[in-house]
Amino acid sequence: KAVLYFLILEQEEKSIHNDLTEQQIQPEEQPKQYFIRMLQQAITSLEQNPLVRELLIGHQLTRIIASLPEEIVANHITKDDESFISLIHHWQENGLNFTKEPPIVAASLRSLFLLTTHRKEIGKQHYDKTIELFIHALADALIEERSS
Repeated sequence: KAVLYFLILEQEEKSIHNDLTEQQIQPEEQPKQYFIRMLQQAITSLEQNPLVRELLIGHQLTRIIASLPEEIVANHITKDDESFISLIHHWQENGLNFTKEPPIVAASLRSLFLLTTHRKEIGKQHYDKTIELFIHALADALIEERSS
């Protein structure tokens, strides 16, 4: 059962990834704004997906991962890294210049998404503003603006 949930979660992650790669930077849009828009869209997609919301916010993911064979978890992490790196390359092709190398960008993005699993610990009244702060901080730290 845990493996099935995990496979479904991976499919949902892939769907979100595909949605993000379909988005293009708008001519009038600054790179940081595009990056912020993409992260906001990803967080919204995660939080609005009933299955993902139940797994992530309902803290079931921790239990599921703990019950999976190490090989499946290690394979997932590898696929996750590859997916993030692919997305980063897509964004680079769309005009984003990152200040850090792709593995650091990927780890930073993963930390943002993991933060969504801690709504209760952050405090429901502060969660949305905290996520927004992290998204903007990541954009400021990771994205170079275009020269005018």
